[in-house]
Amino acid sequence: LIMNNYTADIVYRIVTVEQKPFIIKDEDARKGFSGYCIDLIDKIAEILKFDYEIVAVGDGKFGNMDENGKWNGVVRELIEKRADIGLGSMSVMAERE
Repeated sequence: LIMNNYTADIVYRIVTVEQKPFIIKDEDARKGFSGYCIDLIDKIAEILKFDYEIVAVGDGKFGNMDENGKWNGVVRELIEKRADIGLGSMSVMAERE
């Protein structure tokens, strides 16, 4: 798919957890974060012509399910539709699939 003249009005909301060297809170960076994952999402955004805003998740967790089946962290933000993308170095777990 070639999108040379395509301009998207899409702005995705990304949630993340600081985890060096993948995600680093960096006030001098363009969107407030730097690191390997930021470099990757910047390249994807450039290729697919979208923009994003990025915030650190409030509880600082990727996502664990409690005894009542409730999620926290990045996973909860995605489930509750408060974020479009969860960005970070997350491991795959059966519970998260």
